Amino acid sequence: MIKRIVLLSFLVVSLSFLSACQTEGTSDPSAQTSTASVETPESTETDTTISDELPDEADRFDPHSFSQPDQIVIRHFELDLVTDFDRQVLDGTVLIQFERLSDTVDRLILDTRDLTISEVTANGTALTHQLSEVDAVLGQALIIDLPADVSELRIR
Repeated sequence: MIKRIVLLSFLVVSLSFLSACQTEGTSDPSAQTSTASVETPESTETDTTISDELPDEADRFDPHSFSQPDQIVIRHFELDLVTDFDRQVLDGTVLIQFERLSDTVDRLILDTRDLTISEVTANGTALTHQLSEVDAVLGQALIIDLPADVSELRIR
């Protein structure tokens, strides 16, 4: 469990960010509301062609991240999590408010590791998203296609 909490802290602090995972209602009294969200997936299916869409290490703003802070800036995020101590899992959502630094930016790339992403929505509408192949150091990129009028989204 400590490993999961350290992993979550690393994600939030390093601005690799966030991500959110499955939300499951629970009536279990050992589950408590918190502010974080991580579940290790049993298996994560990825589209191997997605890696072609990611910038090469030499072209990345930060070689230690898939994200592109030179194109899009996160202005605010809000975590809504439930801690399930019996399962040693954090489940929940993250609401992200962002600003595009150019009108041509049409995707948001976030760093993830061992997360199950069930959906990404904006204004109640599902957004197209994909996880890249796993990189031993960087984890996986969560690539979200952004409609032109979206500046806030929710990841579950």
